Amino acid sequence: MSSIRISAKSIDDLNLIYKKVKKEFEALDTIKLNQETLDYEIHLKRVQLDGSIKAICDKVIDTDDLLDDESVFNEFTWKRLIHMMNIDKCPVALRPLKSVWTDLNEAKQKACFNYLCEEMEITSAEEIEA
Repeated sequence: MSSIRISAKSIDDLNLIYKKVKKEFEALDTIKLNQETLDYEIHLKRVQLDGSIKAICDKVIDTDDLLDDESVFNEFTWKRLIHMMNIDKCPVALRPLKSVWTDLNEAKQKACFNYLCEEMEITSAEEIEA
């Protein structure tokens, strides 16, 4: 497990730092005051996909590449992915992911989206806004 500990002199500064990295990390604990340094600290772990979920995302990419239909990665955004996961006639390429989608928590769903963006070299709208 990949984890980091961030610290700052004030809670506001710590929250500002956390806000910038929260797409990739989730808190393992609450914010605490380090009695020795008088800094506020929080321990974070990197949101990662386990091997089976990563394999499903890879299957989505491979299937999309093989199909002659329009790619699911055209205009790929978080909102569009959520929409495609919630419709009855989900695109064929996304069916493996849809089968496990509801079992994933929001952080894992977002990690799937980020993994797909990274693998397809897509800059998501969320990254542009950040």
